[in-house]
Amino acid sequence: MFSKGFGLLAFSAKNIRYYPLGYIGIFFVVLISIVAFLLGIIMYDNMVLYDDIQMKNQYNHHIVFESLTEDQMLYLSNNNRISAVLDNGYNIVNIINKDISGISPRYDVYILFKGSSVKNTWKKFSDTYLYALSQMNGDRTPKYTITPRYYYEINGAERATVKFFLLTGITCLSAVFVAFSYFLRIWHSRKIYGIYTMLGARFKKLYAISVGELAIFSFVAFFIAFPIAAVVAKVQFSALGHILTINPLSLVPIIPFLSVIIALPPIWSMKKLAHSYPRIRYDEDSLKIKV
Repeated sequence: MFSKGFGLLAFSAKNIRYYPLGYIGIFFVVLISIVAFLLGIIMYDNMVLYDDIQMKNQYNHHIVFESLTEDQMLYLSNNNRISAVLDNGYNIVNIINKDISGISPRYDVYILFKGSSVKNTWKKFSDTYLYALSQMNGDRTPKYTITPRYYYEINGAERATVKFFLLTGITCLSAVFVAFSYFLRIWHSRKIYGIYTMLGARFKKLYAISVGELAIFSFVAFFIAFPIAAVVAKVQFSALGHILTINPLSLVPIIPFLSVIIALPPIWSMKKLAHSYPRIRYDEDSLKIKV
């Protein structure tokens, strides 16, 4: 099985070497498609990272309780010592006394939630501490403000969904452009492929040859596309003062992307080609060629 696959790949490489100029167009379409996909990954991931850094620099807390009494402030401070050792607890990052006269002290308490799920930590915090804080101030719920950092961090699933649809869109458009370019390539060389068809090559073999050609293009194009995408992204983020970061694991989606642009585009072209020319058959008794 592997020897047959390598044989078809070698045949595809031979086709490219025989007439390289005829493949320039499809190669550049594949190259541009891979550059676009890699840019989609690198740019989006770094934009999320940039926003994350900016959000943390601007807000070092998730919520601020305003105008708490001294008892309320001490209650949160004392529980902070216990909560600080928990994975889903909270840390007090700042306490500001709003009454400098000292007659009626009121405090703003800035809290940073811990844990992998800020939303769950806030729910646990509100269930555990809000009632007690209310009891300390005549059953009045303390005033608090939730910062944009909190909403940003709980929207991680939305950002992942946006990335998924972005990369899916690039993949679909790339497959269409590669399919159209490959059809033009096949149509231009239809006489050569027509000879293959007349000599017995049917859709399965023609498809395997075309997949081999696109696999070779994709392999070569990837190593050209990656530095191009990295340089373009670096130039873009340098203007923002952000150091470009590329996580190797974030490049994993390139595997299904390449699989799509290699496997899908040739299907329609080769099906059409396989039925466009008659197949030559040999009659062993009369040694006559039949069409």
